[in-house]
Amino acid sequence: GRTLDEMPISMKKKWSKAQYGRERYLATEFLNSKKQQMAENQLRSLIRKVIINEIRGVNEKKKKL
Repeated sequence: GRTLDEMPISMKKKWSKAQYGRERYLATEFLNSKKQQMAENQLRSLIRKVIINEIRGVNEKKKKL
């Protein structure tokens, strides 16, 4: 956990016993979602490259014939 002093000013409350469980949970879920989205985009990019290379290979074979 983080202390109140480590939080940004916008997250601090005047009441010292304030809990930010919901905000932390939402922030964590957002970051996890972004990580998953980035992984999916990297996979899509890799698949596109493979498909393009395969298409180029097929086209080169047709040109040789």
